[in-house]
Amino acid sequence: MLKLLKLTAIFGAGLLLASGAANATPVPAGTLNIAVLGTPTVNNTVGTVTFGTLDAYFNGLGAFSGYSGSSVLSNTTLSFGETAGALVDYTTTPVPNFFTFTGGGDTYSFSIDQNIQTISYTFDGSNGSIGLYILGDLTATGATPYTDPTPTALTLTLNETGGSGYSASATLANPPPGTGIPVPEPASMLLLGGGLAALGMVRRRRAAR
Repeated sequence: MLKLLKLTAIFGAGLLLASGAANATPVPAGTLNIAVLGTPTVNNTVGTVTFGTLDAYFNGLGAFSGYSGSSVLSNTTLSFGETAGALVDYTTTPVPNFFTFTGGGDTYSFSIDQNIQTISYTFDGSNGSIGLYILGDLTATGATPYTDPTPTALTLTLNETGGSGYSASATLANPPPGTGIPVPEPASMLLLGGGLAALGMVRRRRAAR
């Protein structure tokens, strides 16, 4: 009898796990164009941007086709590097629900939980242009919940002319399109370091002769 109860419990746990796996569905591929209404606060001295719950208008393509309306950006201060290619890690200090939008009976939430990479940066005191590639995850609740965090990128563009304040626009894309700026992987860096070390040994041997 005890053995039968154990087998029943194991079988029931297996069904629960299978059910959970079946419901863990990634968000289908789509793109959202976002226009930020208002002026975010950019601090070029320390490299931060604060949105202060600014309104944003969005229009979708792909799986988000037909999705349009207004939403609000999270009142959060984001940090970024002031050189192209710079990375700021957000894996240990994630920003949940940075941007949310609704469509098709679902509410989607984009959370920043990977990193922010600077695509471009210029500022001369009164004119500025900043491009940021913000990598995180997208989930949804509602009529068709998508509970599996889906890698998604928010490409943010900030521009200022004549010290008049920054304007902002963004594109939310799933899957992430990439920045076009190569970031060396650890294995690549190891190979490069090994190659340079070998080259140095060859040169020293030649010099010793």
